[in-house]
Amino acid sequence: MENERLLVLGTNIHVTDYDGAIQTILRWIKRKESTFVCFVNAYALMSYQRDMRLLKGVNTAGLIVCDGMPLVWLGRLYGKMTTRVYGTTLVRKLCERAVARHLTIFLLGGQQGQSKDILSALMRLYPGIAIVGVWETPDRPISISDNRRIIRDIWLTRPDIILIGLGCPHQERWILANRHRLPPAVCMGVGSTFDFISGWKKEAPLWMQMSGTEWIYRFIQEPRRLWYRYTVMNAQFVWRIAKQFVHDMFSGVL
Repeated sequence: MENERLLVLGTNIHVTDYDGAIQTILRWIKRKESTFVCFVNAYALMSYQRDMRLLKGVNTAGLIVCDGMPLVWLGRLYGKMTTRVYGTTLVRKLCERAVARHLTIFLLGGQQGQSKDILSALMRLYPGIAIVGVWETPDRPISISDNRRIIRDIWLTRPDIILIGLGCPHQERWILANRHRLPPAVCMGVGSTFDFISGWKKEAPLWMQMSGTEWIYRFIQEPRRLWYRYTVMNAQFVWRIAKQFVHDMFSGVL
């Protein structure tokens, strides 16, 4: 499936599942390839619409996966066998493989004091996991001096996987700005995964994740931070998707 694509608002999303994504990532690591993974949802796509340079950069990712049920439903309207590849779940599955294959991981992101809880959770959940570096980034954008030290530490540790939890679109911009300065590694912008793994925030129940109502759960937890995302930006997303769908229907794409 991974060669099949779904074009949504200019973003080429790979049609794949968890197993396909993990096998692709493991293949890159074995070959010592430098590339990155993007997880896209409605908010990410609208962020890209505001920055065409960012959109162009994201489309150079080795893997762009569908991390939102509205995109799954849209893909099926286009006749694609789309499934959700939720970032936090993929990270958990990848950590299991990392232990079995002795892969190393570098963590970049998180709030002040969060790294201790992330490390504790990962060590408890995945005994033997090799976390070779941790950098918290409470101040964003990352300062030039801190960024130099981060790059230096990544070169010193040479991880197989770099998990970047800066939030969208900060993490994508960081990857695009720094990917050619890094040793061979797979970079993944994982958003709120650090919050969920560390226990700083609660994940929505599985039934809400799969029914497209996860946003309600998250909004209740953080209404001040998320109100604009889930009202204005989601409304803009629905409008743009409707325009794309009508255009594609009359132009013979559907």
